[in-house]
Amino acid sequence: MASTCKHAKSCVYCVLPDLPSTPPPQWRPLKINNLRTFRVADLPEGTDRGSPIALFDLFFDAKVMEQIVYFTNDRAAYAHPQLPSARGWKPTSPGELYTYFAIVVYMAVHREPLLAEYWSRGYKNAPTHKLNDFMGCTRWHQLDRYLYTAEVS
Repeated sequence: MASTCKHAKSCVYCVLPDLPSTPPPQWRPLKINNLRTFRVADLPEGTDRGSPIALFDLFFDAKVMEQIVYFTNDRAAYAHPQLPSARGWKPTSPGELYTYFAIVVYMAVHREPLLAEYWSRGYKNAPTHKLNDFMGCTRWHQLDRYLYTAEVS
C-alpha cells in the first residue's frame, strides 16, 4: 500500500511507491585500469591549453564556423519576414558568431533570471554586464533565432 504526504491529504505529488522490503543486491564499483593521469585533458599535440579560443577551435574550427555562417544566413533569408516593420537581417560572419558563442558561455557562467538583464541595469545594485560593448541585445536575439547548423530544407 502506498503512503501519502503528511502535509496534504490530496497531495498527488507526494505519493510514495510500494518498494520491496528486501535490501538491494550488494553494489560494487566498476574497476577501471586507466594509466592516464586524471584531471589532464588528452588534447592534440600543439594545442595551447591556456587559450580558450584554441580549445573552442577543437570543436568548432574555421571550416565548421564558415558552414554555420552559411546555414544561418540561408535560414535567415528563408525565414526572416519581409515586412516593413521587421528588423532587417544583416548577414553574419565567423567573427560575429565567435562573439555570439562567447556570450552564450558567459551567460552559462553568470546566470541572470531574464535575458534582458544582460544588456540593462534593471535595479540599483544589479551587476554590470559589458555585453553591449560586443553585441547588442537585438542582434544577439536575431542570431539566436536564426542560428542553424544544417541546410535549410
